[in-house]
Amino acid sequence: MGKPMNTFYAIIFLTYSCVFSFQNFLFNIVNQCKYIDFRYNCSLQVFSILNFVGSFFWCYIADKRENHNNVLAFNISMYIVLIIFVLVAGRITNSLYQIVTITAITILREFTLGGILPVFFALVLNYMKRKKIHESKLVVINIFSILGNACVMFIMPVISCTGIIKNDSLMSLIVCVVPGVLAIALLLFKAPKFMKDEHTGASHEKKIVQIISTPSVLLYYVSVITIGIYKCIISNFVTTFLQINGLQMNKIRMLWGIRCISELLTYIAIPYLYFVSNSVLFPISIFASALSISFYIFYELNIVTLVTSEVLKGVGTASFVYTSILIFKSYATNDVQTQVQGIRNSAYNGFSCILFGTLAALLIDRELKDPRTVKNEKSDEMRKKMLGVFANSYFLIFVCLMVTMIPAITARFLKKRNK
Repeated sequence: MGKPMNTFYAIIFLTYSCVFSFQNFLFNIVNQCKYIDFRYNCSLQVFSILNFVGSFFWCYIADKRENHNNVLAFNISMYIVLIIFVLVAGRITNSLYQIVTITAITILREFTLGGILPVFFALVLNYMKRKKIHESKLVVINIFSILGNACVMFIMPVISCTGIIKNDSLMSLIVCVVPGVLAIALLLFKAPKFMKDEHTGASHEKKIVQIISTPSVLLYYVSVITIGIYKCIISNFVTTFLQINGLQMNKIRMLWGIRCISELLTYIAIPYLYFVSNSVLFPISIFASALSISFYIFYELNIVTLVTSEVLKGVGTASFVYTSILIFKSYATNDVQTQVQGIRNSAYNGFSCILFGTLAALLIDRELKDPRTVKNEKSDEMRKKMLGVFANSYFLIFVCLMVTMIPAITARFLKKRNK
């Protein structure tokens, strides 16, 4: 029992190291492409509908064929290939070719990412159920995911400072490819396979449509969408926001590392909060996320406010990920385990990003560009405009998160009443 779980810990560590060596900075990387303006970059999030489609497609394939390991290995390898193309696209000198290339990469990347986390967690939960491993072990899985992310955030500034690898893109690529290849090897040759419980009768299985139409699930779904929009804003805007305000990339990565430490400590603390149910911890995670964004709105930016904001982001994210996975799992039956996690992922990484991209396309000025990519005389003007967009976005998501606590709390009471 111990060795397979250790394999899962290693896989999630390596997968997060691979994916998040780029994922948190992709918006910033694309933003610096000569022919991609800020509005179009935001609008690309609309293609996250393919993350939603990909979630259900890959989860369906995995459940139908019981080949979760192969699906995960394929998706990780595709992600690595697409990241290489992103770096190549930045060197394209033809405007049409660059726009088409970035758009095509975004489409394929979103479809690929949709199949990674829901399929992985379904594989882990299936093994834990078969071996009667307590759900508290899921905390350890999440701890290793954060360690993978934190490892990248701390290692990359260290490598940069030592001068071993001077090219930032090359360094990021190496940090992405090496753990990705190792994760694929473990999935194909070491990790346990998915096995359905033969003792569960198919006649007692809930259909996925019935689960989706449950009122409490719909309310949780709305809450997850809002957190997903918050995640989009944090992932896409904050790096550029901090750079425009004068922070160097190494310092930004260190701040991200502090967030990872906060997430790690939160995951460690969660088992000791056994007296607090997941349905109570879930709205608390939303409140912590709202507080984290408030520091960009109501306070002057300095080291104290930035660190406090990152700590709260870590607390909110860790609490949300842990509770939302188990809340949606509680609705699942044997034949739809993976697809139920796909429902959660479609809200978090699908519809939320579609809404973000749609709003960006409608509300952001077409003429707005990253101030780092325009001539000096227009740089100050673009900086002020972009900071205005960021300020409005932060305030809007702060209000939405506070309001979203209402459906999150209501869902808890509906579920208790219908037991």
